[in-house]
Amino acid sequence: MVTTPSLRIQLNGVLLSTLLFECANARIDFEGLILGTIVSKTRSVIDDASDARVKTVYTTVVVQGVYKIEPTLPKFYGHSGSINEQVLEQYNIPSNLSILGYLKYRRTETHELSLRDKAVALNLKMYLEKKRASLQPSNPFAPSDDQLFIVIFALFTAKTNENRSTHDYDYTFWSIEDGTA
Repeated sequence: MVTTPSLRIQLNGVLLSTLLFECANARIDFEGLILGTIVSKTRSVIDDASDARVKTVYTTVVVQGVYKIEPTLPKFYGHSGSINEQVLEQYNIPSNLSILGYLKYRRTETHELSLRDKAVALNLKMYLEKKRASLQPSNPFAPSDDQLFIVIFALFTAKTNENRSTHDYDYTFWSIEDGTA
């Protein structure tokens, strides 16, 4: 029997504080790409009473960086959420990190994904799956087809009190696994 627990996101404190610093100093909303790796571990436990073996798969998204898309750069997606591959490949993303998803900071209090956000995340997932499939034969270290392929979407929101002395930040990570967020 195999049980699959919820997806875990690992984000170190320095990166989180850097993101919150960017949010605190942002004059406008911003976007970025989430970079890092996905790690899956299987843990097998044998029950003494029945000799049944229970396997649990732990999947962790390890966020190792964020590529902030400056307002002067063209967006990698269109109005309908379609991915512009040429623009995405022109970004200066370090070669040792993989794109894991999409990040958005909004200065509003609503903490929900828009239809465009969902479309961008889903189209980014399809683009990354296609790119991974093209690398599969030549890269022996590429993940196997049976490994779960996940794209995440992170939304940061902020609110302040009247005199701007207190800042409150919320953030949520969604996984785009089967076409739904």
